[in-house]
Amino acid sequence: MHKIIILILALTGSGWAQQWSPGLNVTYYDPGASWTASNQARSLAISGDTIHLIWYNATAGNNNTGHQIYYKKYDGTAWDTVNTQIGYFGNWRRHSWYPSCALGAGGDLHAVWETNDFIQTSDGASIYDIAYRRLSQGTWSGVTRVTSNVSQGYSWRPVIACGPDNTVHLAWQDNRQGTFKIFYKTLSSGSWSGDLCLSPLGVYAGFPSLAVSGSEPAVVWQDFRDGSNQIYFKQHSASGWGQDSAISQSSYGAFAPCLAGDRDGNLHAAWEDLQDGNFEIYYRRLSVLNKTWGPVVRLTKDPYYSRQPFLQCQNDGTINLFWSDDREGAYEIYHRQFSGGVWQPETTLTSFDGWASMNPSAAEDHLGNLHLAWSDFSPYYQAPDIFYMLGDYTKKITEENRAASPGSAALSMFPARPNPMRNRTKISMMTVQSGWARLRVYNIAGQLVKELYQGQLPGGQHEFEWDARDGNGKMVSNGLYLARAETGGSAVTGKIMVVR
Repeated sequence: MHKIIILILALTGSGWAQQWSPGLNVTYYDPGASWTASNQARSLAISGDTIHLIWYNATAGNNNTGHQIYYKKYDGTAWDTVNTQIGYFGNWRRHSWYPSCALGAGGDLHAVWETNDFIQTSDGASIYDIAYRRLSQGTWSGVTRVTSNVSQGYSWRPVIACGPDNTVHLAWQDNRQGTFKIFYKTLSSGSWSGDLCLSPLGVYAGFPSLAVSGSEPAVVWQDFRDGSNQIYFKQHSASGWGQDSAISQSSYGAFAPCLAGDRDGNLHAAWEDLQDGNFEIYYRRLSVLNKTWGPVVRLTKDPYYSRQPFLQCQNDGTINLFWSDDREGAYEIYHRQFSGGVWQPETTLTSFDGWASMNPSAAEDHLGNLHLAWSDFSPYYQAPDIFYMLGDYTKKITEENRAASPGSAALSMFPARPNPMRNRTKISMMTVQSGWARLRVYNIAGQLVKELYQGQLPGGQHEFEWDARDGNGKMVSNGLYLARAETGGSAVTGKIMVVR
């Protein structure tokens, strides 16, 4: 018999305070190790209520298929139960790594990754090129070979972004000229442009990150031309690509940059920096108004390693930094926000079991909620697996779902009981004065699951029961749900986790 456990934790306050759901293992049944991209590429993309996730998986043993690229989605109610392999079916000598995805202006999902699927030489050497596929209206296109290394070479670590004109921008590192360089090309009107080298010849350059500001692309990468790794930046304009310039000032090396653009056209860069004797995260902002970079700001301060920065800019102007940090003895995912003109205190998002949580990737949905995916290790599941959590989920309850009735009754919610429970729970709310009130249950996409009450209530405490069913009487599926109580002037939301 399946058991349903429902846990509710009240979140007081009438504002939209940021909250994060519990971590959900979305690749629990994978036979191998699953990884989000570790090169500051995006493994998540969101269109409406649909969440797209891509990652790479390594399967060993009797079913060894090398490293392969997989895809799954959340359709607004549940995650796919089957993972879709979007690269060629390989074997132990075929590998596909480091995917990156982006949504086009028309709603299509574009995906790239590095692979040796296209050519195997007679002596067994591998030639790595960049592969591309597009998901349009639920159907994947064929696999396209985007680069063409004709001798043993490596096109690695692709990153992808889409402009408002639906142009797809691609950057990667490539050693076809003897040393790794940064290359770039575009997909427009169904055709790929030629390959363009952005970094100087004869100097190592790698780990590119790509963003679009307005309709113009910009790239950052790590570069050894100064005798130690520094972060270099280059941006395109109406007159073409500008000069590249160093934006880090590290005496011991700067690595693994991440670049993101905000709603106003400003660009934000973060990277790992060794100038303090251990890896810390540093940050700079490029102003769209005066085209100058602001000061270098150190965002992490601890005696351990802070690595793998990932930036996500929200439509309300908030800048989010995620990174992996081993100060607790194992890598965990941390988060800081720039809002109200200052960087807010950091928070720890993972600390499940003392095992590593790494490679964060984030995206924002159309209602302003954050979504986070990462690779997580544990002895309790096939390690690593891909985990997911939702932040700012209270914004999912949109303005049109709020009460139109006037009033200002104060409101509070109490923890459900029994807790945990099998089939039913009781949710209590208290109003200070009489007036209109409503209690509803939503899924994490903000869709109404069931209305438990709507009408007039006297002042005092009121108790309602939820039987873990939707409005049609169907038992709800596993996942996070939200109980939301409303009066004319106040609202409070509680988390409900359903687990079978």
